[in-house]
Amino acid sequence: MATVQPPPAASSAAAPPKHELFVEEQLRHARRRIRNLDLLAASLGFLVGTLVYGLGMILLDRWLNLPSLIRQVALGVYVVGAAAYILFAMVRPLMRQINPYYAARKVEQFVPGAKNSVINWLDLRDRKLPPAIRGAVGQRAARDLGKADLDQALSGRPEILQTRLSLEAGEHQRRARLYALLPEIDLEGAYLRSYGQVIVPTNSEFIGINAKWAIWEWGASYAAYRASQAQARAAAFDLENQKQQIRAEVTSGMAQLDAAASAISVAEQAITSAQEAYRVTDAQLQAGTATTTDLLEAQSALTQARLNYLRAQYELAISRVNLRRALGQ
Repeated sequence: MATVQPPPAASSAAAPPKHELFVEEQLRHARRRIRNLDLLAASLGFLVGTLVYGLGMILLDRWLNLPSLIRQVALGVYVVGAAAYILFAMVRPLMRQINPYYAARKVEQFVPGAKNSVINWLDLRDRKLPPAIRGAVGQRAARDLGKADLDQALSGRPEILQTRLSLEAGEHQRRARLYALLPEIDLEGAYLRSYGQVIVPTNSEFIGINAKWAIWEWGASYAAYRASQAQARAAAFDLENQKQQIRAEVTSGMAQLDAAASAISVAEQAITSAQEAYRVTDAQLQAGTATTTDLLEAQSALTQARLNYLRAQYELAISRVNLRRALGQ
């Protein structure tokens, strides 16, 4: 009699909702950024301390002509201090976990009107709450984090920075062309001390105003001003257009991430149904009311459900990468 290998039992843990996955991902990213910033600040502090030590030793040695023993002792003190600083300011923080509440507080500082939504989600995520209340808290936190990421994308994307600089350059050029239409007025003054000369007065001074106004170039100057003004308006339109495109990319990326998370939930439910169908078919086979072909078909359906689940996980990972790219991370 043909036998079929029974499938392994599926995990009973249900996947978290899509908005909770998004909040957790953003908090992990915030913790990574905080750690990197702390490490950068500690590295700069170490560099500044090294420069101060080197400069101080050079000045003291030139001023006091320090003996060799004093310089060696100072070097030893610097090495010990540098090792202690690296241990406590750079290595030790890397071994510790960043408090998620601290990361949530830092994130909420950049979200206008957040009202502690992320902190509230951290407080309530491990408690047994009705699904409606839990979902509302998670959706509020995800919505606030989405606003923060959109603002970050609008300020951190390279094309936005380039267009913004072009806009500023066009505005400066427009002002320069406008000022070129105005007259140039200079206040001049001088004092000449002279003594003993017949044709030169003694101790002469003067003060006056020197005015220049290129009236015959007004046409060309005004045309250049209008051209620079049009360029500044075009740069402003380009900036707004790029902002709209980035908003669309971020919104589309978040929608794709939600769809991928929903696909994982559907795939998990399909696996559960396929496992139950396999169990029932196996029981029917043992009772003689089903054939081995039926059991093979049930196992094939279960394998296909698991394959769909792996594809859904792949799509979720791709959606996260695309969203990060849209956010300029």
